[in-house]
Amino acid sequence: MAIEAPLLKVEALCKSFGALRATDGLDLEVTEGEIHALIGPNGAGKTTLINQLSGEMTPDSGRILFDGMDITAVPGYRRPHLGLVRSFQITSIFPDFSVLANVALAAQSRTGHSFHFFRPVARDASLNVEALAALETVRLADQADRPARALSHGQQRRLELAMAMALKPRLVLLDEPMAGMGPDESAFVIEVLSGLRGKVTMLLIEHDMDAVFALADRVTVLVYGRAIASGRPAEIRADPAVREAYLGEEAA
Repeated sequence: MAIEAPLLKVEALCKSFGALRATDGLDLEVTEGEIHALIGPNGAGKTTLINQLSGEMTPDSGRILFDGMDITAVPGYRRPHLGLVRSFQITSIFPDFSVLANVALAAQSRTGHSFHFFRPVARDASLNVEALAALETVRLADQADRPARALSHGQQRRLELAMAMALKPRLVLLDEPMAGMGPDESAFVIEVLSGLRGKVTMLLIEHDMDAVFALADRVTVLVYGRAIASGRPAEIRADPAVREAYLGEEAA
């Protein structure tokens, strides 16, 4: 039986800033349908990697393959149209627009239309149906008519996820989705992301280890731009090199 090719494949990726090797010959594979967590200490190169995957930075060498296509040189603005979407990078909502309008605008952008067509978006029933469906996936449909600025921090994070889902992604890059949240909000976001398992592939950067081990099907550990381990959560927990380099324990 043929082995299915990974949805995302990174081959020998390198990125330096002067003498600093932020990405150092990195290999990484993400299988379609999985939640794959990327962890590592501060300065490990996680954000630099995500920036290269999303097209905000160009690697010095190596390749990024998405669904078999070499996208290493594809501009960042084109990658969402291929199905590769980044979320939680910055606060990217329109605070004075309704929650529904925010998601409808994201859905509209998928078709290549300008964000300037605010009024047509408000009247476009098909976009609103798509937007409401995306809001239901993150349990915000009951907030559809509220201005986005009225949402809590955790709800705004979920709104950003709904906007990403409205782009119909195959893979979402989640950059610290639990950042700034209290325990209750974090637990709710974990539940929402768990509900999306199998519907969309996720590559997750997160410092909350409880969230990582609750969500991830596989975990890759970065240290100084290199992957020192990759495997199922139980394997990563038990890996002496990981405990020494990341979890702060001495290897036996």
